[in-house]
Amino acid sequence: MREDCPYIEGCTIFNEFNYSHTRQVIVKVFCRARYTDCERFKLRELGREVPENLMPTGEKLALYDKISSEPKV
Repeated sequence: MREDCPYIEGCTIFNEFNYSHTRQVIVKVFCRARYTDCERFKLRELGREVPENLMPTGEKLALYDKISSEPKV
């Protein structure tokens, strides 16, 4: 039996995606398979804050203001 990431339930990266397919890919590749490779997991394990826009790969997504659709600075 494969072990899931212990932080999967509260992971805020899923707030950034409206499409269930994208969520499914992230869960399949990182949360249920290689979660120890996830940069979000690594930061949590170190007790550090995890940026909302940090992808499991370590890349950062541009955050947008939901009202103006302008990138947050």
